Amino acid sequence: MSMESDLIAWLVGAPGVAAICNGSVHWSEIAQGDTLPAVVIHLVADGIGHAHGPVRASGPARVQIDCVAATQLGAIDLAAAVRAVMDAGTDGARIKRAFAVSGARDASSTVAGETRFGRSNDYEIHHKEL
Repeated sequence: MSMESDLIAWLVGAPGVAAICNGSVHWSEIAQGDTLPAVVIHLVADGIGHAHGPVRASGPARVQIDCVAATQLGAIDLAAAVRAVMDAGTDGARIKRAFAVSGARDASSTVAGETRFGRSNDYEIHHKEL
């Protein structure tokens, strides 16, 4: 499996996250027709480097995890549940280590006339694939 699918599976399988977003965890964007709250994961850096030779893993990947809800409090609660999972540091299988690399930041947007509140964190992911 890929880092992306392993990370999604880890969050979907976490009881605290599942209780809030009912498995609504996505890569890059929320699926059309899906409901809030939701988790959206974005790749910031893949950890692959090019240094005068073959492509190789040069370090951990970095992801931004957005927790999106209809209310600011909902986004904060979901972000806390995600943070609790990520702070555990490993899924016990392919994700060897995960940790926050930035403090939480708020983000909101309007999509099709609907205000969405968000809370984001960046994490470094050490994955067996890398």
